[in-house]
Amino acid sequence: MGRTKRYWQIIRILGRRGLIPYLRGARRTELRTADGRTRLAHSIRLALEEGGVTFVKLGQVLATRRDLLTEEFVTELSGLQDDVAPVPWPVISPVIRAELGAGVDELFATFDRAPIAAASIAQVYGATLRFGEQVVVKVCRPEAPAVVDSDLEILERIAARLQRSTRWGRSVGTVDLARGFGQALREELDLRVEARNMTAVATATAQRGDTGVRFPTPVEPMSTRRVLVMTRLDGQPLSTIKADQPVGDRDALARNLIDCLLRQVMIGDLPRRPPSWQRLSPARRAAGSPGLRLGRTYRRRDASRPATTPSGSRSR
Repeated sequence: MGRTKRYWQIIRILGRRGLIPYLRGARRTELRTADGRTRLAHSIRLALEEGGVTFVKLGQVLATRRDLLTEEFVTELSGLQDDVAPVPWPVISPVIRAELGAGVDELFATFDRAPIAAASIAQVYGATLRFGEQVVVKVCRPEAPAVVDSDLEILERIAARLQRSTRWGRSVGTVDLARGFGQALREELDLRVEARNMTAVATATAQRGDTGVRFPTPVEPMSTRRVLVMTRLDGQPLSTIKADQPVGDRDALARNLIDCLLRQVMIGDLPRRPPSWQRLSPARRAAGSPGLRLGRTYRRRDASRPATTPSGSRSR
């Protein structure tokens, strides 16, 4: 889809959801009440979902910004899911061969061609190395760079209009926010950045001894711009753990977590990206005391659940 056509597609989505007046800076009385803000937040979430995965990612980032948004918007945007229809294996296989110089049957002892997870930037597969170690293989979707570049250009145009036309846009600096989001999203297209960050955090933590936190580590010879092979750590996302579910000493887990995150933020030359709580899962160390695994928790997609395509339409 061309950029002009894609731009007008986004404008039509905003129109269907009643959001065009907000781009023009019109003052809306519904923002004065909690019910009005809740209705607007719902319309924005639906528009972001229709816009596709780049806009879904934007909503997920905004859901963490309680300094910018009221509770109604944070709650609504927190429900956004980055779940897309997977790219067929015949499209992914050439990417692995081009990046690693051989096919999966030559590189791995086993390789499950059904993806564990499919998101806007990449898909993830389970595999076993030749010497027996279980790993996950993250592969960039071939169309991702073009989709991201097109959508980020449109997003910057919308941000510029918000900053010109609305008091809120000028107060928060929507143009700078859009540019910062774009820079972070483009970094996700280069999996070498993720590999370096994993290595840096794991190395810094290991220097402190047994902290109770484990990190996946990249398999360096098999990690490139578009393919990332890393050790597999099984676990359950903290967000899915029930209040009565036994996970060990919850206070100890919480202390380990906060200590680890604060040290990343405040000490040393480590990546300063905000933590993703969905990447955390409880683990049990050999000695039986509770620990944490820090890494994305991939769960196999439910094929019966509708998913968006990168350009925003629903898969069938």
